[in-house]
Amino acid sequence: METNIPVVAIELRKGSRNEDRAQCYSRNGATVLVLADGAGGIGGGALAAEIVLQEAELLFLAKHQSAVEALYAAQTRIELIGGMSTGIIVELRDGQLLGASCGDSIAWLICSDSVQDLTSAQRRKPLLGDSGTPVAFGPVPFAGRLLLASDGLVNYTSISSIVSAATSSSISNSARLLAELPRLKKAACFQTMSLSCSQKRVLKSNCQIKMLSQSE
Repeated sequence: METNIPVVAIELRKGSRNEDRAQCYSRNGATVLVLADGAGGIGGGALAAEIVLQEAELLFLAKHQSAVEALYAAQTRIELIGGMSTGIIVELRDGQLLGASCGDSIAWLICSDSVQDLTSAQRRKPLLGDSGTPVAFGPVPFAGRLLLASDGLVNYTSISSIVSAATSSSISNSARLLAELPRLKKAACFQTMSLSCSQKRVLKSNCQIKMLSQSE
């Protein structure tokens, strides 16, 4: 991987099982970011997530025409192994972000006073491998920091806490602060961009975080 844009990936593991994956492919001004959260409990989750990364790399190599096409290709392969996964693929082209997603992972474009949910129109279910439907987003101007995360972060941490951590002084420090948020035993539960839910729940401890900063 070769990149001149700061990217930080944080992986939180619980025991030996981890079915989340994230990667950044970047070279000569072209950048593709991908995150996948393999479904646990049914088998094949980790491999399903790996397949999403593989198809994102093929997009980076111009073997696919779009992120939607790449996610549909991943779905076809995942169906053959009986697994399921979320999937987000984001391309950075000429200062614009565009991509596609399927499932309940998120891509947020975060500034100090605003959050733009690039994945707001995605379909949370069914997942890739279970007849999921990838939904395209963008292009939107890349200003601020881009956060890709699985539900282990966003479903159990307040949006204000995530924004505060994500807009810290440096991207590496932001990543460390974000990694600490899911380690709390309880947190107010906010579903993606909804601010109305205040139910207390036990925290999931497994999440994948990837951040991209335009300004550093």
